[in-house]
Amino acid sequence: MRIAIIHMGRKGAGPVYTLEMAKALYSQGHDVFYYASSAVENRGLVEKQGFKIRFFKTYNSRLEYLLSIITWYKIQKVVDSIKNDKPDLVYSTMNDLWTPFIFRYLKGIIRVKTIHDVGIHEGNNSKFNIWWNNTAFKDAEKFVILSRKFVPKLVEKGINSDNIVVIPHAGFDYYTRLSHDHNKEHGFPVILFFGRIDKYKGISVLLHAFPLVLERHPDAILRIAGNGNLSNEMSLIEKYQSNIDLHNRWIKDEEVSGLVEDSTFVVLPYTHATQSGVIPLAYAFSKPVVATNVGCLDEQVVEGETGYMCEGSNEVALAEAINLMLSDIEKAKRMGVKAHEYMKKYLTWEASAKQFTEFVTR
Repeated sequence: MRIAIIHMGRKGAGPVYTLEMAKALYSQGHDVFYYASSAVENRGLVEKQGFKIRFFKTYNSRLEYLLSIITWYKIQKVVDSIKNDKPDLVYSTMNDLWTPFIFRYLKGIIRVKTIHDVGIHEGNNSKFNIWWNNTAFKDAEKFVILSRKFVPKLVEKGINSDNIVVIPHAGFDYYTRLSHDHNKEHGFPVILFFGRIDKYKGISVLLHAFPLVLERHPDAILRIAGNGNLSNEMSLIEKYQSNIDLHNRWIKDEEVSGLVEDSTFVVLPYTHATQSGVIPLAYAFSKPVVATNVGCLDEQVVEGETGYMCEGSNEVALAEAINLMLSDIEKAKRMGVKAHEYMKKYLTWEASAKQFTEFVTR
């Protein structure tokens, strides 16, 4: 099968997810054409692959993005290239700011989309974000989602259930291949919050829970690594700065392994969620997780085996779950091993590609 796989984003999980799916589909014998931004962060790794690669100049700022939409010729180049490659299907692995415009001009080719966020996250309900989210459900014949709970949401939008498949997020072992043996035996536990900082990520809940953690585990370190606005939380961060290690910036791919490896476990204090790529990232490094039971996170965490979940997005419940993990570090390590085994058994990219192929050919 000739598959055009496309994601025009430059940074973050999108390019990683796209590369891993492309590699898995290529390894199954498909003729893969890979479409990406010429400024994609993992370009060096992409160029080492055996499949056909198409890079396009996109944009590096909001102004450049607007100009690309207005002038149109950059987007037209992508459309023309896909048509010239004559794929049997075109597959968008994650919605980006160009794909909605590209897909509408590819009628006649089977169009498939993976939708990571079925709904709008708390705090992200600007008119632009609502429009952009709505574009994910248009101009495609088939849809991949990552959690079972959201199938009815797509059906409500008029999508036939036969055209929907659930393929859970595979493990992000991509980052382990960038590892440089950072893992250290600390004399203190390290709790890692990793990822973009948005309102729904619950960083405020976490920072209010942390003093309750320090009452029982005064040597604990909370490491916050991600880009986002923390102005409302700086007073708490400064108050407990001796126990908080802050990296409030964009985290490059090659930095991820050190941050996760050096942690005892990963915390997801989300107040709203679909699923999370942070959980399969933690599993790839044999780290258990503590997560709030929101969205579909319960589909990713095996309670008491790969992590702990707390009911309700409040600081008391979250602190209790964190303290439970900290109360037995040796057990936390064993849970991390189970998390990695779970990933290797159920969350491989090979299995995802196989399920994808069966879905699009049935």
